[in-house]
Amino acid sequence: MFLYFLLDTFPPRWISLRTLLLKLKTFKKCLRQYFHSKHQTCVIFERNFRSPHLQLQVVPVSGAVSEDIREEFRTSAAKEGITLLEMERDQLLSDIVPHKTPYFLIEFDSGPHLVHRIKGRFPLQFGRQVLASSNLLNVPGRVDWKACQASKEEETEMACTFRRKFQPYDFTREL
Repeated sequence: MFLYFLLDTFPPRWISLRTLLLKLKTFKKCLRQYFHSKHQTCVIFERNFRSPHLQLQVVPVSGAVSEDIREEFRTSAAKEGITLLEMERDQLLSDIVPHKTPYFLIEFDSGPHLVHRIKGRFPLQFGRQVLASSNLLNVPGRVDWKACQASKEEETEMACTFRRKFQPYDFTREL
């Protein structure tokens, strides 16, 4: 399962960037709690490249392979000539990546995150490629999102099922 969150780079005037980032952090925390209840870890990768908006992809992964994920990202990055820098969990992305610089960020449930400052070419499906690899999820047919498209009815059913199951973790119910 891949969940997508698309956020405009320019938040509405009625919401501050700080408020937006706090809500995003809270959503991530709630998603992690939900997936932990299903004995899964959560990998979140964020790409800000070749698009007017930020893209977050949330991928639940079995606890059995969760220890291998960070190393698999490092190995795959080295093969692609991508430099991944460690980012401490309490560190701000802006401490590592200058404003308006394209980047790719991978967040893990524990330990440091990994970040790449994109200069020039970057494989758009890199995060999916690593997670779908035979060493992790072993679903090579899910690398390209276009191959994963479902009918409108299937998408609606999946969304309704997820909303129902996620409801106990959804902090927006309290707003």
